[in-house]
Amino acid sequence: MPKAKRKTLKRVMRVRKAEAEARGHEFHLPLRDAIVKSKTRKLRELSSVKMHGYIPCESLIEFDHCTVLDVRRDVIRILGQPVEIFYTLDEKKRKTIPDFRIDLKDGSTEFHECRTDKEAMLDHIKLEKEAISMQCAQAGVRYV
Repeated sequence: MPKAKRKTLKRVMRVRKAEAEARGHEFHLPLRDAIVKSKTRKLRELSSVKMHGYIPCESLIEFDHCTVLDVRRDVIRILGQPVEIFYTLDEKKRKTIPDFRIDLKDGSTEFHECRTDKEAMLDHIKLEKEAISMQCAQAGVRYV
């Protein structure tokens, strides 16, 4: 990404943070830039009623999933790309950043990863999800 574009993005995020704080709302800055460098895939932002701000989405699947989460009554908070999860697969240390962190009314937390059905059926993706789920379960968090 060009340096000028990155500076503009940082400026926009600072303005959004100041606006949210002035209204007394929480502002969450994603762990990594959700901007895809591809010309064919564009960043989408959901204007969230629940979060009183924008949630970054890297694909239409994420956008649709986030739209559903925004209207679910049991969801309190939605954070985009919130944390890094470290896990071991095939005796190698790996890391992933889930698409969303969801805080529910019952006090539980879930991490959501959005994938197409075709992608989710791949063997290596199933193994990866199982390894990440076990790591999250140790922390008392559900990985979906």
